[in-house]
Amino acid sequence: MTEKVFDPDRFNLSRDQILLVISAIGKRWTKSKLARFKNSRYILALEIMKIAIRGTPEIIIQDIWHDMLVGFNELIRLNDEARMKEEYPKMEELLNLTLKKLESGELFDQQK
Repeated sequence: MTEKVFDPDRFNLSRDQILLVISAIGKRWTKSKLARFKNSRYILALEIMKIAIRGTPEIIIQDIWHDMLVGFNELIRLNDEARMKEEYPKMEELLNLTLKKLESGELFDQQK
């Protein structure tokens, strides 16, 4: 018997769950007549996306969305890194100082 291992990168959402999320986004974009008019191109794009998802085999959808999520996670990480450098330009210097204090034990001496 092989032991099951948790795989955080495995995509487990179904086609119906993906369609539900896309529909919820579309509903949010159609709350008022003004919003519906302003977002009409995006709403149309969502409907086209839903048609494409319905016509694609489930296993392919899972592969595509898995790769998209991995890519989005990397973009979020890069965005956060760039933001930190912009908002806290001395962050790297502070991290290096903290690492030196940790290595020397000085960090724990300050806790007493």
